[in-house]
Order: sequence, then C-alpha cells, then structure tokens
Amino acid sequence: MGIVLRSTQLPPIPSDEVWFEVQVDFKRCSSPALVKTNLNNLQQNGLTQSIAKLIICTSSFYLGYNSNLRGRLNDVWTYLSKLNPRPTQYKGRNRLLFSKVCAQRPMAHVSEILGAGAGLLIARHIYNRPLRAWQPKSGNNPLDYYSLSANGSCRIEIEVRGRFDRNNWTKARDQIVKKIPAQTSKSGSSAISYAGIIFAPRTTKNPRKPDFLVVDPEIPGHPSENSLLPLRLILRKYAPYFVWQGFTKFAQRLIEISKLQDNEFANFLEHGDDQLRRFNSFRTSMHINGIRYFGTVWDGILWPEFLTGVEISKGAFIDGLAEPIIDAMRTGKIKEILFLNIEEHVGREDGYVRVLLDDGRARAWAPSIDKLLKHP
Repeated sequence: MGIVLRSTQLPPIPSDEVWFEVQVDFKRCSSPALVKTNLNNLQQNGLTQSIAKLIICTSSFYLGYNSNLRGRLNDVWTYLSKLNPRPTQYKGRNRLLFSKVCAQRPMAHVSEILGAGAGLLIARHIYNRPLRAWQPKSGNNPLDYYSLSANGSCRIEIEVRGRFDRNNWTKARDQIVKKIPAQTSKSGSSAISYAGIIFAPRTTKNPRKPDFLVVDPEIPGHPSENSLLPLRLILRKYAPYFVWQGFTKFAQRLIEISKLQDNEFANFLEHGDDQLRRFNSFRTSMHINGIRYFGTVWDGILWPEFLTGVEISKGAFIDGLAEPIIDAMRTGKIKEILFLNIEEHVGREDGYVRVLLDDGRARAWAPSIDKLLKHP
C-alpha cells in the first residue's frame, strides 16, 4: 500500500506554538537566588512551547528504558492522536486544547505521561539544566526524573503529576507536599532539591486557571561539590541509547567507566578509553544542519500517523547521535557534551519528519530509506 492522506478524524499534531500559564507555590521555597529568579520569570511570563516538541520530548525521554513503559507509551500515543491536540485562541494567545473522546482510564494514562514530558520542559527552565543532563529515576515506572547541579553539589529530583482539566488537582498537590518532606528527611546531610510539577491538559476552551503548578522547590542539607558526578551521569544517560541501537558492549563500557574510582575516572577524562575507541557504535550517518549524526536506519517502521501526517504500510526511521557526543565519550572530553549548542527543531514536510532535541539525538522518518537519506 502506498501513501494515503490522513482522514479528517485524526489530524496530525501541529507544530504551532502554544502558551502555558505557570503558578509557583513559594511557601517553603529555599532555593538559590537564580532558581527563584527563574521561577518568578515563569510565573510572570509563562512558557511557550511547540505542541509537536512537547509530545516528541515526552516520547524521546523514555525511549530505550523500561520495555513495559514503551508499550504503555505506544498506547498513549494512540489515545493522544484521537484526542486531537490543537491550538485554540483564548484572550489573544494560542492555548493547547484536546478533545475529550477517551474513557477515564486511557485519559489518565495520557495525562500522566504527557505531564511527565511537560514537567521536564518546565524543570529545564527552573534549574538551567539541558535535557541531556536529566534521566528517569530507577524503577519499573520511571515517570519522575533527576539531574545534578553543574558542580555536582546538589541532586535535583522532580515529582510530576498530570491531571486533565485539573481534576483532583488539590489531591495531587497534597500528595506532592506530603512526599517532599518525607524525601527530605531521608537525604540526611546531602543536598537534594525537590520540586513537584503538576500539568493540566485542557478539554475546555476557557482555561481560567494555570496550566502548571510548581510546588515547594527547596534545597535541604549541605552542598558538597563533586564535579565528577555530573560527568558520570552523562555516561549513564546515554548508555540506554546504545542498548536500543544494539551496541551493548559500548553501552556496558560506558556504565563501567561511570563507576570507576575518582582517580581512574579522572584518568579517563584526560586520556579517553581504548575500548570505546575500538567498539562499534553506529551503522550509518546523515548530516543535519551541518552536524553529522551517527546511528541506525530501520526499514519497515510505522511512525504514528499523528506525527507524519500520512498513512503508510512501512517507512524508514533513523535514530542518530551527534558526532561530537560520541567523540567526547571516546576521548574522555565529557565536559564538552554539557556545553554543546544544539538547536532544537521539530519539522515535517511531505511525510518527512525530523526532530532535533538538545540531548544531541536526531530522529527522522520518511516513506522510504532513499527519501530519508536524501532529504535535506
């Protein structure tokens, strides 16, 4: 079967930018001045984001982690296409609106996982940590995530909730307010920053209350600088990508290096690693915006129709990682990964879809391998 134009019942997700209102609960906020400034800016100016980027960010963040979660994500994207996310004008601004067409349980799944992705974008603004510096917490359902401050002195943990139309909003807030002190008491003398983020997807055109609530961000304990921790976290962050690609030796070596003693890890940062130089980590490559991305092309892959805008029996998909990131892993120049300037982009043209996020991963889909590799 060839390419078929989509039916009007399930229009593709638009790339329009929408505006979200953010409310911050400062009741117990003890965060540093910069974090408070970021929180004030979000509360005063809100957050503007592309609908497609919001959804891609959610999907990309969990790809390659828990297999059961990937199955749930597939269900969520199916539900989401039927919910028809779209921009709508309200008081001179584009706001995000969904159709309410699913049963309560599927709607809860959508709000839960979409809330996690939206919360990640908010957390990035609060703590000035790029997407590449965050990863899910361990467990069977890693919908919350953590990062480290730039100097490794503080672990940042985010609890997220999603509630369509603010249903059970107060209950969600109370859950987070109770959980943060409990987590704080476990931290002892270490510095751990906890924040709760609640996201309210809308099915009504009159959003009279905020879309996001940021609850009680705070930093207890006594910061103790450890500049190696963020670099170790980077290696653990990207290891699942190479597992997903099928290069398990490369991934296992990244994990092994991340667990080295400080003196051995410092030696890696200075000289790199011969095993990583030797192990294969990609099958093909493509250039996007002047950057070479190494990865794997899969044929016969059906991307969700709400992303491609077409219905097709098969297509080609590439998942690639920027060359500077792989080079930095092999040479030990991990610090360079944290300071890479990668322009984010979500675009679609005639069935070709391209996604670039600041974690250095490029994902693209086209109706054929030839069109995928020859597309600009």
